[in-house]
Amino acid sequence: MNELFNGDRLKEARYYNSLSITQLANKLSISKQMVSKYENGKSNPSTEVMFRIMKELRFPREFFYSDYKKNMETTGTFYRSLLTSTQKQKAPSDVMMRAATIYRDFLENYIEFPISEEYELDEQNPEIAANWLRDTWNLGNRPINNMINLLEKHGFTIVFLPERMEKVSAFGSNRIIDSKKYYSIAVDKQSSFFKQQFSVAHELGHWLMHADSWNPEDLENSEYRKMEKQANDFAAAFLLPRKAFISDMTDASNLNSIFNKKKTWFVSGAAMIQRIRQLGLIDDNVYLKLQKQISYRNFRKIEPLDEDYMLKSPSLLRRATELIVEHNLVVAKDIPDKIQDIYGVRYPNQLLEAIALLPYGYFDFTEKNNVESLLRINPDRL
Repeated sequence: MNELFNGDRLKEARYYNSLSITQLANKLSISKQMVSKYENGKSNPSTEVMFRIMKELRFPREFFYSDYKKNMETTGTFYRSLLTSTQKQKAPSDVMMRAATIYRDFLENYIEFPISEEYELDEQNPEIAANWLRDTWNLGNRPINNMINLLEKHGFTIVFLPERMEKVSAFGSNRIIDSKKYYSIAVDKQSSFFKQQFSVAHELGHWLMHADSWNPEDLENSEYRKMEKQANDFAAAFLLPRKAFISDMTDASNLNSIFNKKKTWFVSGAAMIQRIRQLGLIDDNVYLKLQKQISYRNFRKIEPLDEDYMLKSPSLLRRATELIVEHNLVVAKDIPDKIQDIYGVRYPNQLLEAIALLPYGYFDFTEKNNVESLLRINPDRL
């Protein structure tokens, strides 16, 4: 292990905890100039300060005294709400997604995952792109009742967002480890199931139309807004295919009828109304009438049926972990250390457990008789 303090790792841990330099300095009872010196490699923390860093940021000492052993890259991250969310609200994402990609890559030493396809689709028309992907994946015009499950079957890495990223509903990005590319998506676990469906489909649109061609950090706001609209239009077309949706929407001007169709198409009423308008099934006057009804009935945040459908959870990383542990390919408590040996980073057990949706303490227990106690502990701690 490198015994030199790694200032970049301090910055990573600070970002993951959504702290500014000033906020961290206050927690450590030191000056912000000293935190800056630590992060820029101009000074090393004393033993006493190091203990405080570990306590406040909840990262192990090894994390701060090592370097990555593999080449890791990203082509940029597409955020829903990029233009309205602050850097502090987005800061945990890079750390979390890097850790998720490393964890996925580690599991592939033991498990053969679904292959993540790469398509050369020179198409920026969302409707055409959505129809093409539906045909390619043999989905026909069928409703999709679980977008997360669909994408995991096609090799995507999906995790839940940290709760502190309250103004970001989803994001996705290419992550590359030693030339091996993964597309990772993080989604909000506090929205409704129906909104979750749309968010995941939105990120799928970015993956298909934008991710291999553009780095979102290089775009002007107007260019990014255009791509966000394209991703929204893709999601609508992918979830609500034109011909089948038009045929099914026999009463497009009736709000109750629209909300009832959520049981068929698994999409929010708000998204269906936008699609109905886009397809010309209603005019602007009817659209305005529907919007007024939604406001009057207080359906902006919670729609009918929202509370009847549970959010879907990613399961690929959890199931793969359980499989290698159950078949004695690796001992659970050894996984964080093995990741450190291979990748040069020692993540907190709790971070890896949260990424894979494993019970709290999974990497701390080895005996089978501890399973019940693990399951009694709330794993919701991102």
